[in-house]
Amino acid sequence: MRPHKACALLIEVRGREIRTSTVDEKVFTSGAPGIRLIPNAKVFLAVDTPEMPSDGTRINIVNCRDMPRLVKPNDLIYLDDGKIILLVNECDINGVRCEVKTGGFLGSFKGVKLPTGKQEHLPVITPQDLDDIATLIPNKARIDYIALPYAVRKRDIANVRDSMGPTGAHIQILSKIDTVESIHNFEELIKSADGIIINRVELGLEMHAEKLMLAQKWMVDRCCQEGKPCFV
Repeated sequence: MRPHKACALLIEVRGREIRTSTVDEKVFTSGAPGIRLIPNAKVFLAVDTPEMPSDGTRINIVNCRDMPRLVKPNDLIYLDDGKIILLVNECDINGVRCEVKTGGFLGSFKGVKLPTGKQEHLPVITPQDLDDIATLIPNKARIDYIALPYAVRKRDIANVRDSMGPTGAHIQILSKIDTVESIHNFEELIKSADGIIINRVELGLEMHAEKLMLAQKWMVDRCCQEGKPCFV
C-alpha cells in the first residue's frame, strides 16, 4: 500500500462478451481443472438452457440466444481465450453443433469468441451492466473509469455515456480494442472514448503477430497524438 499515491478505480462491464455456463463437476477427470474436450469429438453449444451446467458433450451458453443465426458451417468458435477451438458443423434453433479442433479443459464461465464481425450485432451494454453501474455510481464507490469491451463504433461509446446520465458524467470510458473491426474504426473510437485498452489476447485470435505489433504501435502513437491514455 502507498497511501500517498493516487489510485484510480476501474470497472469492466460484460458488454458483448459471451460466456459459457458452469461446468458439471461430476464429469471432471480426477485432478482436472474442468471438463475435457477431446480433438475430433462432437460438442453441442446450447442456447436454450443457460442455467444448466455444461458437460463433455453439451456446453451451455449463458447470454447469446442469437448464436445459431450469427455463425454458419465451417466457422471457428474460440473458447477460453482461444485455448479451445471448435469448428461449426450445423446450426439449429436450439444451438450450434461443432467438432473440437483444438481440445483442452473447459472451466466455468469461460469466454466465447465468435468469428470476426459476428458479435457486433449484440447489445453493446446489457441490462445487468446498467444495474451494476447504477449500484456503484452513487457515493458508495467513486468510479473513475469504465472499460467497455468489444466497442466497434462511436455510437457504442455514446450509448454507454447516455445510459450513465448526469450522475455518471465524471466517469471516463475506456474502449477496449478486441477485434479487427475495432482497429478499422479506431479513429471513431479514439475521438469518442476517453482512453484505449488494447486487448492483445483477443486480437491475437484474428491477426498474425507481426500485424498485431504494427497495429499496436500505430494505436499507441495515435493515443499519444490525441493526448489520451492507452493501456496494453
